[in-house]
This record gives sequence, C-alpha cells and structure tokens, in this order.
Amino acid sequence: MEIIHIPHDIKVFGHQVLTFPNGVGDAFDAIVERVEGGFSRPFYGLSRMKGNGVIYMAAAIEKFPEEGKQLGYEEYVIRKGNYAAITVTDWHSKLSSLPGIFSELMKIEGLDPEHWAVEWYKDDDELVCMLRMKDDVTD
Repeated sequence: MEIIHIPHDIKVFGHQVLTFPNGVGDAFDAIVERVEGGFSRPFYGLSRMKGNGVIYMAAAIEKFPEEGKQLGYEEYVIRKGNYAAITVTDWHSKLSSLPGIFSELMKIEGLDPEHWAVEWYKDDDELVCMLRMKDDVTD
C-alpha cells in the first residue's frame, strides 16, 4: 500500500454501468471508441456502495473543458488529496482480484467515506486502486 497525492481535482466524464459487474468492459469500450485518441488517455472506474449494491461509473479523463458534455456523457470530479493506493500490473488477468484489493484498502484508518473508490487505468498494463483519505490525514 502507498499514499498517492493528487494535487488538483481531475475532471472526468462517463456513464453508469447499470448491470455492474456485467457490462463494465463494454462501457469502457464504448467510451474509448468515441473519444479522440482512444486508449491514449487515462480511464477511471468510480464506485460507491448504495444499499446492498454498487454504483459504478466508467469514465475518461477530460482533455478539454466540457468534452464529456459535448459527447453526451455525465461529468464527475475526482477530488484532489491523498489516496491510499495499491498498484496492479497486468490488470486484465487480475480483474477478479479487485474486490479483495479494495477490501484491503478499506481497512486503513482515516478514509473519507464520502468519496468514490477509484480505479485509475493508467494504461493497458497498470491499474491503481485508490480510496481517498480525509483531508486532515496526511499519511
């Protein structure tokens, strides 16, 4: 586990995967096909618990103001701050391990329960699973 500092808010856009966990790959594929440059930008999975289920958003980083709105997507913000994180390489073969990784992260003291759990797909090999820390927790 490491602490990653995100120095500024990250604007992203995407849509909810209503059939989570099914349909996540298709949701990302649809965004990749519509954005300029395809998978040449970071993508994000945003999730939070709601009742007994999970709300999951497939999202891409915004390259210019209101890009998502122009493409008909919802806009979200990943708040700046410190995040407890675990990096996963070769993530395509390890998708089934992600719930366990987030379970490990949730054991950490000082998490901010008001924010999304974040999957940061840096590229086709590296994924970072992150949970935001409360603002008064530095490490």
